[in-house]
Amino acid sequence: MKIIFSLNHFLPGSLAGIEVYTYNLAHHLQQLGLNVLVLIPNFDCDETKEYSYKGIKVIQYAENSTSNREMILGNTKPDGLALYTAILEKERPDILHFQELSAGRGVGIYHVRAAAAMGIKILLTCHLSTYSCQTGNLIYKQQEPCDGIIRTFRCTACVYEARAITGIKSVALQTGAKLLYATGIDTSKLNSSLGTALGFPFVVDKKKQILTELAGLSDTIISLTRWYQHILQENGVPANKIQYLPQGLKESPVVAEHTPASVPVKLVFVGRVSKYKGVHLLIEAMQQLPPDKISLNIFGPVTEDEYAVQCRSYSKNMKNVYWMGSIPSEAVVTMLGGYDLLCLPSTFSEMSPLVIQEAFAAGIPVLASNVYGNAEQVQDGMNGWLFDFKSVASLTEKLMMLINNPAIIDAAKAYIPSTKPFSELAVQHMLLYQKILFQVENNLALTERELPGVK
Repeated sequence: MKIIFSLNHFLPGSLAGIEVYTYNLAHHLQQLGLNVLVLIPNFDCDETKEYSYKGIKVIQYAENSTSNREMILGNTKPDGLALYTAILEKERPDILHFQELSAGRGVGIYHVRAAAAMGIKILLTCHLSTYSCQTGNLIYKQQEPCDGIIRTFRCTACVYEARAITGIKSVALQTGAKLLYATGIDTSKLNSSLGTALGFPFVVDKKKQILTELAGLSDTIISLTRWYQHILQENGVPANKIQYLPQGLKESPVVAEHTPASVPVKLVFVGRVSKYKGVHLLIEAMQQLPPDKISLNIFGPVTEDEYAVQCRSYSKNMKNVYWMGSIPSEAVVTMLGGYDLLCLPSTFSEMSPLVIQEAFAAGIPVLASNVYGNAEQVQDGMNGWLFDFKSVASLTEKLMMLINNPAIIDAAKAYIPSTKPFSELAVQHMLLYQKILFQVENNLALTERELPGVK
């Protein structure tokens, strides 16, 4: 069985979560005897290249398109599409598994259409909420978690807010956009920012149309979480097209036995230093806590972007906050085992943060913001705690409770769930591929008793 994973970037050039997930899944599928390769664009190049990453064959097809407004809106095809299709013709995979789709010149809806026209079986894994959310964060007007249902004018108003279009200007644009929409005049086709703004209801409608089309073209859409599975169904994706397969974790090293939590409580953050990860909230909360009762180590790439510089500046006089720099992904679980508590103060609805699973594998509880991806994994008061969205006061209150009674942290360890290894996730994917290709129901039913999730 030949499987092609299709996405926009891959290791070692890009080390984001989707790339790491794809590698681990490909690696374990290869160990099961499947023929797996990765297909990605070679952006800004006229040459198609091949390389191998830890035994995984990677094809980079030439993609020298200039990403412009028309391409981002999906009105023109990227130049590399013909080469992409030619590679599919040559390789003839049994399954084309999209790990991400995007607008513009990246792998997107045009590539799915081309594969479907060739009769290739198609799967799509939703690592992000961008398939149903125009802003990609599922936070309505940057204030509160959204229910995720695509609504023409509600989504339009939310996008305006995300683009800092507020007050009288927002009201005027919304009024004009509704009038134009009612008369069927789509100004998003005009080459201007005003035209795009006034035509945004049509852009939102197109988002819904493409999601419906993806559901029709795909044999299966994989959701990493129950909450996004629900949102897909609420937006009209048939339940029988969606397969829930939760996040997997690399085989974890043995973590040394923990010492009981004590003062000062050892708090850790792992991830990108960005406003979406809420590092500023954590630093603000730390400023209000007694420095002799808690310490914070921040693991993440040291960059010179404005936000990261500001965060470091806010904490420069804090003797209990330490910037540790990047850490290799394979060392995260072992490192986490040396701390009492992980904090994840996300300011957007993450899909299924891997670092929560890594903390659980290390045997430590998690304090996280109450957004979908965190709340699905963290049971408040059981294996961790949730604080109110974007609330420094709520975060500070939770931390104060824990540092005043660190025994609560140790009690939570008894409720930490087991984590799923990628070897098990790979078997579930193989069974799903077999079901799509061969409908091996008897074998599938037998194996499902040991590996629930593939139905």
